[in-house]
Amino acid sequence: MKQIIPWGGEKSLLQWQRFQTLTKREKEIIKLIAKGKSNQEISEILIISKHSVHTHRKNIYRKLDVSKNAEIVKISLALELL
Repeated sequence: MKQIIPWGGEKSLLQWQRFQTLTKREKEIIKLIAKGKSNQEISEILIISKHSVHTHRKNIYRKLDVSKNAEIVKISLALELL
């Protein structure tokens, strides 16, 4: 966290804390979102339903307080988590 706080201040610390609340599956989905995969492609790769992917995305948006895939990827890259 020492690298995160000076670089982005309190906002980055908050984003890092929010990222830590994600489940292993949600983090897997973020990596696939970053690769530009669609819900259908993610469901096929992870062998889960499209509905499950949609639910995971909603949870990711809520936990990270974002509304777009690009924001998810931006936060993840800034925190060097991808």
